[in-house]
Amino acid sequence: MSYECISCTRIFISAIALGAHQRQCRTREEHAAKHFNKRKAELDALAEEERKRQRTEVPAGDHQAESSGNAPAPSPPGLRSRTGRRIRAPRAWRDYEPTYHAALPTQIRDAFPRTPSPSPHPSPHSSPSSSSPSLRSAEDEVFETDPDAYGVYHQYQQAPQRQPAPPQSLRAVFDGPPAHPPPAVDPEGYPSIRWLGRSVAHTLPSSPHGPFESKSVYLLCEWFYNSSNTKSLDDLDELVRTLTTNGFKISDLVSFRARREMQRLDEYVNPSGIFSQDDGWQDGATELPLPKPGVKFASEVDAPVYTVEGLHFLRLLEVILSEVQDQRFAGERHYIPHKTFWNPPRDQREPHQTDAFSSPYGSRPPTPEPPEPVRIFSETYNSDAMNHAHAKLHDQPRNPDDPATLEYAILPILLWSDATLLAQFGGAKLWPIYLYIANITKYVRGMPTEFVAQHLAYIPELPDELQDFYRQQFGAAPTAETLRWLRVELMQQVWIKLLDDDFIHAYVHGIVVECGDGVVRRLFPRFFTYSADYPEKVLITAIKNLGTCPCPRCLIMKSQISASGTLVDDQRRAHKRVDTHPLRMDLQRARRWLFTRGYSLSSKRIRDLLGDCSLLPLQCAFSMRLGEADPEFNAYELVAPDLMHEFELGVWKGTFLHLMRLLHAQGSNAVQEFDRRMRNMPTFGRDTIRRFWNNVSRQNRLAARDFEDFLITALPAFEGLLPLRDDHTVQNMLFELVNWHALARLRMHTSVTLDIWRAATRHMYASEAEAKARRALKSRSSVKPTQRSREPKVVKYNVWNTYKYHCLGDHPDYVERSGTTDNYDTRVGELEHRHAKRVYTRTNKHQFERQIAKHQRRQAILRRIRADTYGGQLPHKKLRRRTQEGTREVAPDRKRTRVHPTTAPRSQAKNNDAESTPPANPASRYSMGHSQHRPINIYDWVAEHSDDPALTEFVPSLRRHLVARLSGTQEDDVEESWTDNLDIQDDRIYCHKAVQFNYPTYDMRRAQDSINPRTHADIMVLSGDDDDSPYWYARVVGAYHAVVRYTGPRSTGRHWQSIDMLWVRWFAHDSGYLAGFQHRRLPRLSFISTDDPDALAFSFINPSLVLRAAYILPSFAAGTTVELLPSDSVARQDGTEEDYEYYYVCSFVDRDMYMRHLGGGVGHQGIGVSLETSRSHSSRAVHRRRTPRVTLHVSGTISTSDSSEISHSDDSDSSQEDANEGSDAPARSLAASRSSSPDSHGDEHSSDGSELEEEDPWAWGPADEMYHIDAHWGFPDEHSTQDSGAGEDPGDPIDSNATQGAFDADTLFSSDSDANSSDFEADYPRL
Repeated sequence: MSYECISCTRIFISAIALGAHQRQCRTREEHAAKHFNKRKAELDALAEEERKRQRTEVPAGDHQAESSGNAPAPSPPGLRSRTGRRIRAPRAWRDYEPTYHAALPTQIRDAFPRTPSPSPHPSPHSSPSSSSPSLRSAEDEVFETDPDAYGVYHQYQQAPQRQPAPPQSLRAVFDGPPAHPPPAVDPEGYPSIRWLGRSVAHTLPSSPHGPFESKSVYLLCEWFYNSSNTKSLDDLDELVRTLTTNGFKISDLVSFRARREMQRLDEYVNPSGIFSQDDGWQDGATELPLPKPGVKFASEVDAPVYTVEGLHFLRLLEVILSEVQDQRFAGERHYIPHKTFWNPPRDQREPHQTDAFSSPYGSRPPTPEPPEPVRIFSETYNSDAMNHAHAKLHDQPRNPDDPATLEYAILPILLWSDATLLAQFGGAKLWPIYLYIANITKYVRGMPTEFVAQHLAYIPELPDELQDFYRQQFGAAPTAETLRWLRVELMQQVWIKLLDDDFIHAYVHGIVVECGDGVVRRLFPRFFTYSADYPEKVLITAIKNLGTCPCPRCLIMKSQISASGTLVDDQRRAHKRVDTHPLRMDLQRARRWLFTRGYSLSSKRIRDLLGDCSLLPLQCAFSMRLGEADPEFNAYELVAPDLMHEFELGVWKGTFLHLMRLLHAQGSNAVQEFDRRMRNMPTFGRDTIRRFWNNVSRQNRLAARDFEDFLITALPAFEGLLPLRDDHTVQNMLFELVNWHALARLRMHTSVTLDIWRAATRHMYASEAEAKARRALKSRSSVKPTQRSREPKVVKYNVWNTYKYHCLGDHPDYVERSGTTDNYDTRVGELEHRHAKRVYTRTNKHQFERQIAKHQRRQAILRRIRADTYGGQLPHKKLRRRTQEGTREVAPDRKRTRVHPTTAPRSQAKNNDAESTPPANPASRYSMGHSQHRPINIYDWVAEHSDDPALTEFVPSLRRHLVARLSGTQEDDVEESWTDNLDIQDDRIYCHKAVQFNYPTYDMRRAQDSINPRTHADIMVLSGDDDDSPYWYARVVGAYHAVVRYTGPRSTGRHWQSIDMLWVRWFAHDSGYLAGFQHRRLPRLSFISTDDPDALAFSFINPSLVLRAAYILPSFAAGTTVELLPSDSVARQDGTEEDYEYYYVCSFVDRDMYMRHLGGGVGHQGIGVSLETSRSHSSRAVHRRRTPRVTLHVSGTISTSDSSEISHSDDSDSSQEDANEGSDAPARSLAASRSSSPDSHGDEHSSDGSELEEEDPWAWGPADEMYHIDAHWGFPDEHSTQDSGAGEDPGDPIDSNATQGAFDADTLFSSDSDANSSDFEADYPRL
């Protein structure tokens, strides 16, 4: 038998010889290229035929009219198997919606509902015609897509020509090119089409590897740019895989020179036009006119000009068009905006499984009527701003030269700019401007590895030589305000250069371009957000830094910021900055006066002209270039709120620093106890909550994510460290802060969650105002201490007088305008800095901006070649992934010692044969290994630990659980005699180290948690209908599988089956503890004691019942105990020897966990907390006793609404406070010593002169009443309840000796009343 080579037709006598020859055949690449070109020509011919067929196809409307009289088509047959049995999906997967149906098992693939196809295109009569004066007519209709499996649908004002593919579609599992390329576009039909520098007739043949001569050179250069700057062993392995890739030849590197190849990259011009000459980096300079107070010029032109070199930029229009023509995400771009709605499920709790469990699940009766659709806000292309821009565009006249079918679309642009340090040492800085096209999902834009960000420009800094030039011209150094004005002018001049005439023409008239999906559109670029920190916002909007009106979006005064959250504050926020034509004229006049009249920047004439708006005498570049083209354009609306700098590194960081001061005031023991708690805080997820190794109180080199982790874990960490009354206030404030932050981090909002967020914002403002008002009351009645020689320094909490505190109230409204915060958060820009910092180490550190620009272009060309030639992934990486997926685990030696991990030492368990858990199938709820190299003989193991209470019911519970699983009944219904018919093969169960759980997230995506009994062992499951809590919590002690057979009653077969199971230790809810959103406390749990005969401390559950991992935090203030379980029990997998008395459920650990406790998650489909229940979480429980109102003046004075006497008695103990705060004994021991002096009252006078006894209105009373948020910072009105004198809570005064130290406890949230006094009054209802 002979074998022939298909490339060179040589004959070989064996297949081995043929294979050895094909690896070295010289004509193989030529034959492959010839075959590839032939196949490409065939596909082009098929595409041309498809295009011609579409031209002659009958329109949808006519086809429907012709077929309207025909009989309806028969309904599709039911989903049946080969035997005729109906195919149904397992009930355990009722809330699971697969990402891609092809990944499901074939036997149940058709049982899952598929996402309906988009609605058909509108009939021709509703399409815009060229004869219409505008794009919108009176007969326009709203087009809606069919609801998908989640009940989500889109509402379009105009049906798009091509429905975008969902972000997680075939592309998520298929790496190759699309099966059917888009049809070719006839350029004759679009005379004004923009081809991005490409000539239609110019079709030069191009190499598949760009400027490189061979594949070997390309792979080597690709490795160079993908490897790390400091080579590691992984980089060495990657180099070896590159050298051993098929097609790599060492002979191609004989004449290799790195500098020459890099020069080829720099000079490369792609024939397709994506990297044409116009697309390259350009060098520029900006000219700054120099004003001098007291020096007059005839005009600004006559003033001295200083030229700032070092600007590197790309042409804005070319960057936009190159991104639009990028085919990587062409099918996922949304050119036509829409509004997204959700049909929430009925208020019903469906059963989550059918397997046996310790308590049955029931179903709640459905509501009589379906709920109303709920609006969803997630992306820029479904926000109000883009829908408004699209509606405004279609009110404009069409271009008469455009065909009637040409689609008009808005191209949304998001901007970032921020200066960053490129090295840890030295002053090397880079000031980049990043650009994103927002018609692609944020889940792609937010990943730096996708390289979606476009580096638009690198801004130069104001050089020091300018001051020398200024002195030469005027004989004096420039003032500080002059230098600030020049920095703002530099930013405006950079943007004037970027907003060139070509871009302005495209902004007004649009530009016709063939997009990456093959559809020709006229695109109108529009700016929607500009993300930057506050110093950058000052430069962009040309306002004064921290001036009288510090906000770039509204005209609120700095002295009024402390009143945030009130009705008056809402009215002040409504006074927005508007870029009107008269304002532009005033700015131009004031700028002219700087040069022609020699006025200073702070002169009275300029202040009188510009008003008290904190504006600098120069016009914003966006206003100057776009204001004339678009009269409704408002440059101040572009500036987006910044969650990272304004809250995480602003309000919360300032609050955390002040809390550290309060702990220092309590003494060193409180600080050390806080550090100990943070070090012992458990971790969660892969990197969600990391280990706090160092003392947190030192605050060494902390980033925003560190402060975010501090906030998530702050509630149990601070509990009990301050005096009891202050501890109440701090706990309330911390809960409101972390709740607000959790809402701000959501990647998908609904109209319901936005309402909850607005209420949470007022609650957050109220929690801090509550502490401020309490201090004002106590400062009025407290006796001033005697004069001492050395007074402790008082540091006041001044966060609520800052711009960052004010802008928190703007976030909910801005989400409706521009999408959720992760669309425009500066964290996205900070992640993009990594690319520039990585490239900086490859430069020679001299004029590095130009070198960084070159490296960025080289990397972009290499990525383009990879995408065009290898589908976005290198061939050796594809081979490696397929090899890993095809490798199966080799069974270890069965003769090793069988040691269970619970009884083996930690070092011995690590030396055991490692178990490789298979990759989790996205179609499965969980993934557990099937190896049998860790067997346990259940009877020998239980006998060995016969004195362990955890194993008392191990074997009966195991057999009862297995029988219930195999018979399909509940465990409570299993009779004792049924277990006699159960056979466990070899009396063994097999242990596994970890289990992966897949779960649907609230934003309709998929996520995975890994459960390990030694590290992350806490889980959550649905509770029964008779339980008030929606979830039960447990700690996984072991993950097992067993091979069993059941032949008793209700048996479904006599064959052996493998059953997976989890052995868990249950938590119990503390029913006497007031917790939840209404009470501003985390749910509290405790382990069930093994001595309780009526409770089930340990049991087995089906892994498919697990919703996801839970984050359980210890209650450090409550202390520990060893009474629940012995310290040497096999159930202590985590290595601890004792349990805490109580634990807290951290519902703020991540976005999905928060939505599971808040309720209303779209992807949760009503499982857990319903939408209606989530609405009640916007209210707070208030403990009220009396109705007189207290009026707090910002200046610090207080008054009451009447002259009635308010009595109050202080006591050293409070049983009701102990009931509300749980176990306060450990908390009191950690707090400062408390006074046991008799009751005392301080006298004060109300505003009308009547005598008023001191009263602490924030002491918690015995009655709990629910009140919805109102205008007065979330407090109820005074007529909502009446007081009964019974059951009043006695006070709890704080001894003055308890707060000795550097800070006074009463300065918790003090403010400078002298510097921030105003006539504003905040009305507080008496609590």
